[in-house]
Amino acid sequence: MTLLDEMTMYCSVCGGPIISPDEIEHYKQPWLAEVELLHQTQNKAPEDATPSPTEIIPARNKGGPSFIIIATGAEITACDNPTFKDPDPEIYYPLHIQCLKILEMIAEARGVPREQALSKVYAQLRQDLEYIFDVNIMLRPATNLNNATKYGELWKFNELQWQRGEGSEVYEADPIEIPELREWVVGKLEPLATSSSTSVETLKHPILPHILDLDSIPEPTCRDGRWDLLVGKLSSIDLIEPLGVFEDVPLGLRNQRRIWALVDDLLDEVVEERRRG
Repeated sequence: MTLLDEMTMYCSVCGGPIISPDEIEHYKQPWLAEVELLHQTQNKAPEDATPSPTEIIPARNKGGPSFIIIATGAEITACDNPTFKDPDPEIYYPLHIQCLKILEMIAEARGVPREQALSKVYAQLRQDLEYIFDVNIMLRPATNLNNATKYGELWKFNELQWQRGEGSEVYEADPIEIPELREWVVGKLEPLATSSSTSVETLKHPILPHILDLDSIPEPTCRDGRWDLLVGKLSSIDLIEPLGVFEDVPLGLRNQRRIWALVDDLLDEVVEERRRG
């Protein structure tokens, strides 16, 4: 049963629906109701050149684009600029908590400070929102910042409708809490052709430690498998595809790799700037 409609709010990062806690018993995907708001406090004093801090605000979806800020009880409308006159509006972008965790994973893996990563994502979301309002001012609040070009052929948008049916189960699968993930990963290890051990450096690949807890894998398994081959396959963007590098990839892992790729693209510019110093 789905309660999604044209006013459903979508996560600003993954594009999946945000469900009110009151609807979870019908939808049965709790992580879709666990959200926080990405917000940047704007400096109103013209002489204040200090960069505006980007913050994460715990919130609860009230239905559609309406959210309750848990700390204050205040009600806000996400992805909206009520007056269109304020050059620095107070805008709130809703994110699934699991998507925020993946963003933080990537920032850590790529050596980007958390605040810098959040600021970059905020800036991109603001650019996306401004584009939507430029195209059609009547689309406020913008319940969906995403478009089909970000997701390839697996998932397409039709106006503001969530596309259920073939493939949609991937985007509804929890990208962090993935049942029996360790057993699946270990089961994909190819045996070593010789007695040589797998390089420890392979196990330090940026993606692998975030897929599963390496300390939970028995020591002989770490030595006796081709982790170099497996890590290459797990790192491939083809992991998203239903018949990509493996035919039986857990749905949550496919979703995690999809979200990872989306956020990774956003942080490329930050990484390049840090590299240039």
